[in-house]
Amino acid sequence: MPARNRLAPILPALVLVLRNFTELDIDAADTADLLVSTSAATIEPPAGPERVKHGLRGHPHTKLSPAPVRNETSP
Repeated sequence: MPARNRLAPILPALVLVLRNFTELDIDAADTADLLVSTSAATIEPPAGPERVKHGLRGHPHTKLSPAPVRNETSP
């Protein structure tokens, strides 16, 4: 599950807590309302165009397993 799907439901509570502890400095109430009403699709846009622009492809943390070692003495 993408992070945006986990973040979107708790965003209203998170904004409220961060504003109460002055960690999020938003002057206008309408700006906070816009932030709270953000959909999951706009939180984390797909990285496809950026990956193409920088020439990235595949999964960078995958590792090919080495070929099995064969014992020359076994039949």
